[in-house]
Amino acid sequence: MKKHIKFWSLIFLLGSFTIFLACSDDDNDDSVGTTDNAISRWTYEIDAENYLMVTFTNESVNADTYVWDFGDGNSSTEKSPVHTYEKAGTFTVILTATGSGGADDREETINVVDPLAAEAALVGKTWKLIRDISMNTYPYEVGPESRTEIWWALGTGQAICERDCILDDTWVFDQNGTVTRTVGADYWGEYGVWSDETAGCIDTSVSENWLSADGTDLSAWGDGIFNYTFSTEDETLTLSGLGAYMGLAKVGSTAEYAVPQSEVVYKVIKVVDAEVDTLVLETTLDEIGGYWKFTFVSYDVASDEPEMPVCEVVEPADSAEVTFTLNFNDYTGAGNIPSVIGNWNNWSSSQSMIDEDGDGIWSMTMTLANGDYEFKFATDANDQETLTEGSDCTLTTDIYTN
Repeated sequence: MKKHIKFWSLIFLLGSFTIFLACSDDDNDDSVGTTDNAISRWTYEIDAENYLMVTFTNESVNADTYVWDFGDGNSSTEKSPVHTYEKAGTFTVILTATGSGGADDREETINVVDPLAAEAALVGKTWKLIRDISMNTYPYEVGPESRTEIWWALGTGQAICERDCILDDTWVFDQNGTVTRTVGADYWGEYGVWSDETAGCIDTSVSENWLSADGTDLSAWGDGIFNYTFSTEDETLTLSGLGAYMGLAKVGSTAEYAVPQSEVVYKVIKVVDAEVDTLVLETTLDEIGGYWKFTFVSYDVASDEPEMPVCEVVEPADSAEVTFTLNFNDYTGAGNIPSVIGNWNNWSSSQSMIDEDGDGIWSMTMTLANGDYEFKFATDANDQETLTEGSDCTLTTDIYTN
């Protein structure tokens, strides 16, 4: 920008002169020149064939030099580099973009994950429902989809030792896409599916035990080999083949069923490959807005597996308190006070009953040693209860029915 001198005034005085000077721009523009600041921007894409290879695309503006820090100790000055990590992990990547207006950093954390790692963690392991509930993780539980409570869980609603026959069932996944289920010599027959007489831990060698309450054959829920697919995109594990399931047979993809299904889809919540491998699966109960959750474990060291839980056997007491109750309102005989007579007191009527509130309902509590007893009610008028031979809960000896 050229500058020149302007003569503002010229004064002659006593043979001398003074010149006043000022400077100005040719274009009379008083503004100061500016340069745009650099802005660091970038995106990335993980290679579909090699999950360790990441392509970084530089979208920075107002910059002409770049320094990449890939978070694994390596760097690059290329504009849009392709970097291959040595192993999977979480990395903090920083791009420093520099231009005439200065430098700018853009930092982002990326996850480099083997898409097949979760499926690989399934294969070759023996999965069983968890037995150790000390951390409030249960073999299976059911609750509302809000997760605000647990409606029922094996370990809270029922002691896990009472269903030990389900805790030794195993699932083994193979690389060929099959899973082998082994339930062994005993199996948990769910109440409401099996008859009340059969439900519980059943002997799998008895064919009749595989019949439901209405006679349907449920043997497809026994030992078998099924197909599976693991979707990393949907995070689902699908088991297919008649009778396929993991955890509890009646639980399907979105509801409960009383007959074997041909396919069950589970949401994979967690797959952890460690000394104690963990697999957590869930299904939904769409009609009532609930969920089922199953937690499986596999031990790298077999001896680390907890022992099968055993229910404590409570020895019966030597005696027990027994309360007898009698509605005396319909009695029309001469007696006023009823009593209980039995073979524990040689049929004596000395043990009178009490009607505390005068409503005609008399009762008496006594302590009896363990054993079998005969009894009937009598009155202070020597009336005795008359029982019909062969009626419920009676025993007839000689001429007496008690």
